[in-house]
Amino acid sequence: MYIQKRKDLTSDGRSWVFQISYKDYEEKHKRYTSRKFKTKKEALEEGAIFMIENKKMIGRKKMKVKELCNIFYDYKKDKVKNTTLYTYIQRRKYFEVIDDIEIGKLSLEDYKLWRQSIDNTSLSNTYKNDIQKFFKEVLIFAEIWYGYDFRNYYNKFDKFKNPNVVEKKNVDFYIYEEFQKFISVESELKFKVAFELLYYCGLRRGELLALTWNNINFDKKELYINQNLVEDRINGGYLVTSPKTNSSIRSLPLTDFLLTDLSLLMEENIEKKNFNSNWYVLGDEKYLPVTNLMNRKNKNANSAGIKQIRLHDFRHSCASLLISKGSNVAIVARYLGHSKIDETLNTYTHFFNSDLDKVKELFENL
Repeated sequence: MYIQKRKDLTSDGRSWVFQISYKDYEEKHKRYTSRKFKTKKEALEEGAIFMIENKKMIGRKKMKVKELCNIFYDYKKDKVKNTTLYTYIQRRKYFEVIDDIEIGKLSLEDYKLWRQSIDNTSLSNTYKNDIQKFFKEVLIFAEIWYGYDFRNYYNKFDKFKNPNVVEKKNVDFYIYEEFQKFISVESELKFKVAFELLYYCGLRRGELLALTWNNINFDKKELYINQNLVEDRINGGYLVTSPKTNSSIRSLPLTDFLLTDLSLLMEENIEKKNFNSNWYVLGDEKYLPVTNLMNRKNKNANSAGIKQIRLHDFRHSCASLLISKGSNVAIVARYLGHSKIDETLNTYTHFFNSDLDKVKELFENL
């Protein structure tokens, strides 16, 4: 094994790679260059794992799809978030039709059989494509660790789509006047702050519930988002993890009225025994239960006589408000913590419809 530090760094500072000569499942000599790692130690450790797995490979010449999926899952356990592992478990259910086929004998006919089994379900095309993406990821894993070559296989994967149907994301929201009715019936400061942060800062539900007082900078009038509360669907309960993506780590400006409400809420908490800045903004040593927030949202909507929307729709409401007031797509993407502007455009393209009138005016004024 050869360890090397490359001159070209990745965006997050990774530069170390390992190179290995090995035998594939047919005992042909191959050479593999790894992805980049942050430290030499990480590259060495991953290279050692590669060699161990490669030795096991000889005994897996007749490895089946089911076994490969299980090995892939075990390998990923300490490398991805709990939520990602859960998606693997869910997508894994749709491979029974090819489970007992040997990896080395997978054919395009097997793929057509598998695709037909997925197409016969009532799943959305978006979710079908997510399952297919998982399939490709498993095949690439087999290429890296066991020397298979599936490029001619997964390069023929076609997206699931209905040419006669345009799938749209379910986006609902409160306009400003509706939110004012909603918030006017809220009598408890803690929940008032919660819904204001959702609506005016466009936070995800987990980002809101994971906020501690350390995330509030009263001097700079900023809110710092660096945590996320997610449901642990494997072990039960909830986990505080890093945000959804690196772009989700962000600082947002706080308006004076939000700062005032946050200051009042902090004064209430300081009076409690053992208070410290590590406490959750909406709780104490323990975060506010998700169900408490959902129940309060439902109660307020009923009391205000307005439609029910999901907690995530407060985030859509924030996007709608920003766009209606003239914010461009780049600002909206940055404010919401989207990793790509495409994500913002695909989700909120209909919010930009009012700008079409400006195009009409432009041509009329030529």
